[in-house]
Amino acid sequence: MPTITGPVTLDWRFLNGTPEYRENPQETEIHMQARVWGAEGGTLTSAEVVGDIPFNITGFHFAKRAENAMRSGFLTLMSPYEKQPSVISATRLPVSGLDAYSGHALKVELSSGRHDVIAYHGLAGQKPDTQLADVPTDTVKAGDDFSLKGVFGFVSRRKDGSLRQVFMTGGKLIRSKDFVLEAERAEYVGTVRGVDRESQWIHLTEPVLPGSEVVGSIAVIGSATRSRAYSIKRVSPDGRSLQVEGSLLLYQAKVSSVNHAKGEIGVQFLPPFLRCDPKFYDGCVATNESHSLMWKVKGISKETVGAILQVGPATERSDQFKSPLNLHADSFTDADGDGRALVYMYEIAPGDTMKITTHVSVTRNENGQTQVDANVPYRLSVPPKK
Repeated sequence: MPTITGPVTLDWRFLNGTPEYRENPQETEIHMQARVWGAEGGTLTSAEVVGDIPFNITGFHFAKRAENAMRSGFLTLMSPYEKQPSVISATRLPVSGLDAYSGHALKVELSSGRHDVIAYHGLAGQKPDTQLADVPTDTVKAGDDFSLKGVFGFVSRRKDGSLRQVFMTGGKLIRSKDFVLEAERAEYVGTVRGVDRESQWIHLTEPVLPGSEVVGSIAVIGSATRSRAYSIKRVSPDGRSLQVEGSLLLYQAKVSSVNHAKGEIGVQFLPPFLRCDPKFYDGCVATNESHSLMWKVKGISKETVGAILQVGPATERSDQFKSPLNLHADSFTDADGDGRALVYMYEIAPGDTMKITTHVSVTRNENGQTQVDANVPYRLSVPPKK
């Protein structure tokens, strides 16, 4: 396996991109180009990736040793094209002003003459799918192009240098030589007061939601141990409630035993679910069939038949476990009369935190007319043309 000594550029040709190409794959000119930074000192191996839809390609796998672990997280620019590459050049820019966060920036020149600068500023090592993300509060600079107070910034300019588009998410400020974009806030933050799990309505303790502007945005809801992202479907007029897309139910199982002393609920799990990672359920909410009692799942252990849920009380702070446990042999009854007493496991509980990252996108045509997509009040200051 060769050792990587610098930035790597890879190019794949799609063999089955469209029906006509499937008949004559040797004639395809649809490509995917990847530029990779940060893999220096690692190794590069190739492996064939096979799939009927949409393509058969040869892929490249990267691996880099960090202490005793192998990691494969690298800065990568992906650019599809047909016949001729659309990206002429891509340069990694220095990011200054970093504090407890990590930052990356790229400057990209396209064949049309357009120049884009992309900057990311986030907490190092954070996993957005398993914990609530923090928004940085310090300001960083992406080379000499712009400064950013936020998570992500994007500035696109035409060939003559005029501003084409500016986009910011999770931020309050982008400042460049010829414009300033300011947002009222970087995120909306609230605390869950209650959950209607049948209709997916989530009620907050304070009216923090601005209204329909956040419909379609992503809400991250959970605790320090568990969180998930949901698309917002509706918002109440008073800003205290939001309805999310999709079910909040993770799993339901028949209860086979209850051990109050150990805080354990014996349940019947299907074999496929027993083979998955048991830690997947840590931090979720368990309720009885009538939803009159609630617990937090602390862990799950596999048994010969079924599984054991280790639970703790669901308190005001959903990531804490305090007495009383309120778990007894009669905690589970057959509420719907189908002959089974069930336990339900859900994602969200009172006390969880809700965060919605804000975004602002402003596109300007050559005559100065703008098109806006934003879920937060903003101000774009651009000096008039001389």
